[in-house]
Amino acid sequence: MKKTLLLVCVTLIYVSSFAQQSPRPLSFVTVETVDSATKKETLYLNGVEWVGKHFASASKVIQIADKDAGLLLVKGSFNYQAPGNILSGVDSRLISFMLKLSFKDGRYKIEMSDFRDEALGLITDADYQDEPTLKKNMQKQWKAAQQQTQSNMVAVHKSIKEFMEQNINW
Repeated sequence: MKKTLLLVCVTLIYVSSFAQQSPRPLSFVTVETVDSATKKETLYLNGVEWVGKHFASASKVIQIADKDAGLLLVKGSFNYQAPGNILSGVDSRLISFMLKLSFKDGRYKIEMSDFRDEALGLITDADYQDEPTLKKNMQKQWKAAQQQTQSNMVAVHKSIKEFMEQNINW
């Protein structure tokens, strides 16, 4: 019995050591608390104002705007410079993403997800997987897309948080 149990444990460890973790899409989620007297409606209107100030056309990027539910769903994008090769130089690229803002009395939630490079697809936390002949250059572009996405997540979070704090405490 002990030998069988030991054999099963060793087999599971051996098999799991070869199992690959599947790539996870890059995302960002945080819940921010504000003064508990701040109503959901006030936070929602501040969120709409933030979107209006940070996107060229708020009406085009807002997918869902539900004041009663305290929900804003925004499809945004940002440009970045992808490194090219000797022949192509730097390539200006676009990364699209979803921004979900949820509001309740005294708090709000920021969720950013579905980051997609127009040429590389969904941006994950794994290395780029493609044909070996293109791998070196594509890997550089992939790393640049990952870094820009992470940098953008931090910047958007900071911008929303500062905007909310300024407009609540005036």
